[in-house]
Amino acid sequence: MTDLKSYERIVNELVINKSTDVSYTNGAENSTIVMENLFLAAAKEVIILTGSFHKDVCDDVEQRFVFSLKRFLLGRGKISVVMNDYNPVIHEPNSVLSILRQYACTPGYEANIQVRTTSEEVVFGNFNVHFMVADDSMYRLEYDTRSYLSEFCFNDANTSNVLRQRFDLLFKAATPFRLQEMELA
Repeated sequence: MTDLKSYERIVNELVINKSTDVSYTNGAENSTIVMENLFLAAAKEVIILTGSFHKDVCDDVEQRFVFSLKRFLLGRGKISVVMNDYNPVIHEPNSVLSILRQYACTPGYEANIQVRTTSEEVVFGNFNVHFMVADDSMYRLEYDTRSYLSEFCFNDANTSNVLRQRFDLLFKAATPFRLQEMELA
């Protein structure tokens, strides 16, 4: 637990200093801390390429991910998501999709939330990846989607823009996911 608290302090310092350092996550708990901080640091927009919002990262015990997502949405932030491994037969609606649905069904918020699905994998380097980009300058690039190993930076517009371009192409070709029609668990 002490190591996790130390990691959290380091990530918080990187955010506050708008560090250009590339740092790394090692597992689900580290990933939750980084994504929480991306949401908290974002002012305008977050884009996410994910499999299906895996519960190990997004349904953390302390609800850090959920809290930071809600706070971002309450601030009228825009979120665009592409899920490339979502199957409603296999994946039950999770807390993240339920929150996105709640806001998508709320007048004044619906235009800020777009979710799409695809079966296309995104390869970056030699890895099938997932990623999150905040305000076109901060990112988390997950290159091991089973162990949640990733790199991240809170001040790198170049890498963020490369990821953004990949996302935009994928988003345009993806199928809209009707949050309003989704059944809640």
